[in-house]
Amino acid sequence: MKKLLSIFLLIFLATSRISASETQTLGGIFLEVFLDIMEEFWIESHIHADYDVAPYATRNYYVGYKESTDKADKFYRFQFETGNFYFPYSQSIGNESRIEGIAWKFFGPVFEHVIYTDAREVFRKGRFPVDGNLRLGLTWNIINFNIINLAYNLQWTFWYGSRVLNGLCEGLILRSYPIKPLLIEYRANWQHILTDGYDSSSHMFESHLEVGFMVGKREELFGAWKYFKNGYTGSRLHGFSTGVRLHL
Repeated sequence: MKKLLSIFLLIFLATSRISASETQTLGGIFLEVFLDIMEEFWIESHIHADYDVAPYATRNYYVGYKESTDKADKFYRFQFETGNFYFPYSQSIGNESRIEGIAWKFFGPVFEHVIYTDAREVFRKGRFPVDGNLRLGLTWNIINFNIINLAYNLQWTFWYGSRVLNGLCEGLILRSYPIKPLLIEYRANWQHILTDGYDSSSHMFESHLEVGFMVGKREELFGAWKYFKNGYTGSRLHGFSTGVRLHL
């Protein structure tokens, strides 16, 4: 209710500005009002937000707000997960483990480690037994509601195995907590290799579409479809993943 009142107030102020200002363009006024509304939404969904013990742990939603009488009880959230994946085309299996969270309100760490076994199709350099990818960085919340949660990641990426590479990785995480016990997540990241000899205009792309179910107060089981494309070699891999996630 407070959010709606704030928006109506901003719209009222906008109409006042339109009638009071003759020098400012109409487009500039509406842009200013739009930014004011976005600022209000951002403050409401981040600075005023807290989290339950875990998704659906004590009620039918996850994110709460300080103005509500049934507010959530902590300003942070963390999750630890591990899952195995399989790419049928290359007959390669692997493991992806992640630590991710919000340390305070809207930012926190995101650490990822991926291992590809029999990874011929990753870099196309013979039958090397293992290729690994370590990514360390930070995540920032952009939108923070139960029905839609969007975050941006920026990480240092390091490859080892058939190649030793360094670079930067940026990505997006889109989540939804629509109804107990269902969770939906989509992750996408773009890796830009900075090692000499690699085309700066190309990149690696990875996507991960996931459906999870809370099976305990903090425990979640998930299944996912994965896609990996190496723009430096043209390799494309499709597969599926299953794993477990612990919410803290």
